[in-house]
Order: sequence, then structure tokens, then C-alpha cells
Amino acid sequence: LNRAAGLEAKVIIGDANVYQVGWTAHAWNKVLVDGRWVSMDVTWDAGGVDFNNKTFKFDLKHKYFDPTPEEFAKDHRETN
Repeated sequence: LNRAAGLEAKVIIGDANVYQVGWTAHAWNKVLVDGRWVSMDVTWDAGGVDFNNKTFKFDLKHKYFDPTPEEFAKDHRETN
């Protein structure tokens, strides 16, 4: 969607520290905004899995839109 809006974007391949699972393969995006690469993980900002009944719980947030690199590194790490 970023590219469709005319923004330069790339897919980042890495690992994410998923609650109750541990580090596992994951992907997110970086988008060039005003000359700066902004990290975003729209998957995690949409909600999460309720492991008790194995359903997705929609819970829109903005925690993973342009977080500080230090904050993002707490549960995301690039591998490519």
C-alpha cells in the first residue's frame, strides 16, 4: 500500500519475539518519509492472537509505527 501511494518502501525479513512463542520468523516494512526510513509493523498494530481460544483479537494501536530504534529492537531484529 505504501508503494501504491507513491512511497518508497521495503520489506524487512527478520525475527520477532512473540509472546508465549519466543523468537520466530517475521517480516515488516520500512518506508522512506521525508528522507528518513521509518519502521512499521502493521501486523502487530492490528491486534494479536488469543492463545487460549486460538482466535485473532482486533486491537488497533500505533505502537509499531515509527518507534525509536531502541524500542523496536526489544522485539524485532533484522536477519537480512
